[in-house]
Amino acid sequence: MALQLLSRRKDMPAEVHQTLELIHRNIAVESRLIDDLLDLTRISRGTLALERGPVDLHQVIRSACEICEPDLRDKQQQLELTLDAPEHRIVGDGHRLQQVVWNLLKNACKFTPPEGLIQLTTSVQDGSFVMAITDNGVGIDAETLPRIFEAFVQGGTWVAREFGGLGLGLSISKATVEAHGGHLLAQSPGRGQGATFAMHLPLTEV
Repeated sequence: MALQLLSRRKDMPAEVHQTLELIHRNIAVESRLIDDLLDLTRISRGTLALERGPVDLHQVIRSACEICEPDLRDKQQQLELTLDAPEHRIVGDGHRLQQVVWNLLKNACKFTPPEGLIQLTTSVQDGSFVMAITDNGVGIDAETLPRIFEAFVQGGTWVAREFGGLGLGLSISKATVEAHGGHLLAQSPGRGQGATFAMHLPLTEV
């Protein structure tokens, strides 16, 4: 809170403001890492709790997009939203589902080059709400693809070296979607050819 108040001061020198912003971002990253590790522990113990209620999935997606807007802007990436699903309300944990969308969007932004394109679409297929996120980024090699949702796997060794991170988000996202009775799929033609992540959630009466 103190850092946020300081960073809003208009009389702050630019270099000090930039340093405070960097500190704030690093704190957010560390906090997120702790949360992810706690969630991973809950998943391994089968104690991941959901606070269920009426959820508008399109609103969940819009909220996640707003959170990712600074990252997209920094890399001058284009995000195309096509929210065409005629049914998009379920009973679920809106907060955790927003984390899933945020994780998938954050990954797409991270692994897509500057000025790249990210497309997010929604539809209804076989009684399920489907959200697909497609990017034109680094892609996933055939060896890594079957293991992409395992904790500490992040697109292969070369991806980990180049981009960093622990690869916890996808594992947590998969468990969250499955806790809602759905499934999360990954597809990629190969290295350097982008990737698509699709979240399938069964539609339930609200």
